[in-house]
Amino acid sequence: MQTVQGTLNISGTALFCATPGYHVALLADAPAFTVAAISDDYAALLPLDPGTLIGKGFFDAFFSDGTGSEAATLLLDSFQQVLHTKTANRISEQSHRWLLQGYCDAPDQRLWHPLSKPVLDAAGAVVGIIYSVEDVSYTEHLAQTTAINQYLQTVIDQSKEPVQVLQPVFDGDEIVDFRYRLTNRAYAAYAGTTPDVLNGKRVSEVFPGYFETSSFSNPVQTYQTGESLTFEIHYDKDGLNLYNRMTTSRVGEDVFIHFTDFSDLKLLQLELEYMVGELRRSNGYLEEFAYAASHDLKDPVRKIQAFSSRLKSSLSSRLSDAEQDVLARLQAAANRMDTLIDDLLAYSAVSRQPAELQLVNLNDVLVQVLHDLDLEMEQTGAQIQLGELCTIPGNRRQWEQVFQNLIGNALKYTKPGEPPLVTINCESVAAHLVESRLTAGDIRPDFHRICIRDNGIGFEQQYAERIFTVFSRLHGRTEYSGSGIGLATVRKVVNDHRGYIWAESSIGQGAAFTILLPVSNRNQKA
Repeated sequence: MQTVQGTLNISGTALFCATPGYHVALLADAPAFTVAAISDDYAALLPLDPGTLIGKGFFDAFFSDGTGSEAATLLLDSFQQVLHTKTANRISEQSHRWLLQGYCDAPDQRLWHPLSKPVLDAAGAVVGIIYSVEDVSYTEHLAQTTAINQYLQTVIDQSKEPVQVLQPVFDGDEIVDFRYRLTNRAYAAYAGTTPDVLNGKRVSEVFPGYFETSSFSNPVQTYQTGESLTFEIHYDKDGLNLYNRMTTSRVGEDVFIHFTDFSDLKLLQLELEYMVGELRRSNGYLEEFAYAASHDLKDPVRKIQAFSSRLKSSLSSRLSDAEQDVLARLQAAANRMDTLIDDLLAYSAVSRQPAELQLVNLNDVLVQVLHDLDLEMEQTGAQIQLGELCTIPGNRRQWEQVFQNLIGNALKYTKPGEPPLVTINCESVAAHLVESRLTAGDIRPDFHRICIRDNGIGFEQQYAERIFTVFSRLHGRTEYSGSGIGLATVRKVVNDHRGYIWAESSIGQGAAFTILLPVSNRNQKA
């Protein structure tokens, strides 16, 4: 209890000093306002013996070094108002930092709301002032923290992706659960609630199934090791079916978790994979049917060919010209059916047999194909101009079919009186140079571009896609032979080798077939 005798006579000084709160009794000796007594609570805040302040002027004790001049001015004005009005005076409703001259560890870190009240004698004169302060440091800090938390909650609620901050729950040294410290609306929507309802709850109260998943074990690992983790999880517990990419990071004593929900994309992917599987099975059934049907047709067609030949040999002298013409048409139809079946079987074989990847030198393939076509080349007087081709991973037999069909067509669809001229070359090109020909999402950087060009009759460009369709023909069978399956087989082989093929032509200007094949690590120039 610290007091001083003077004009101010405070009855029950011990009671004043024991009064809870922060109070200082001042004499009404303006402008000094001498300190007469200090309450015990106020004295406990001071880092020095409060007795050294008793008897000093209030402003000499606390503001002599000139610090806190704004607060000193406000206090002096407040004391003067009390003397003049004989009524209490509260400094405006704002917080002031109170400075104790020479000491920065204690009250200068606190925020006060000051109140000055008069002490009147029997005649009603002001003989003293009771200066009281309310310590609002904690309240102010709490208000600031609340405001910051509200702002943070508003910010993270703007995120469309789920966010949560978890506090570990221990049983001894073992983490047995987590408690929500902070979540956003996107996360709370999983539980059909709001962040304020979740915050403070244990995660297991909301999602008990998470104990069985990495959404529990990985945050535990992150907390224990401090290592951030990124992982994908299919959460199929608690009535949910979610596909998330999660990132966990330790922040102080909490674990911060960020989600990227790709459930819609994953479910679409699974649906597409199912549809692709169904399509493959359907195509497999059709290919099996085509192969079986074609194979089974071979025997009856051969019998038709054999029996028609016998009839022609044994009856030719007894048949009229009209009957012999019918028999000749029968044999021609049977021969065409035989060719058609062979081509169907070849096309079906490409579909049924996966490409056996081995390094195939296309120069060697061309040598073999040209050897097989030497009779046609001799009959037409064809010239073949060959560039250096590439070596690719693939199926040699299938590439023989490709060049057999493309060169064979060039020798077939010729202009009258003009020998066929076929040029074949190959070059490497960057993907951006042929980007318009690539499907979306193809990220392969380089390709082999193979071009087979002829000087034949050509075709209208509007039919450039149609010619690759099975049984598609642009000319009548009486003009040019063929089944209409060859180019379909060519495209099938190119597709199976993850490549592209297209045709460019115009009537009377020949045709050019371009093939793009990806350059792989196994590819090399011949």
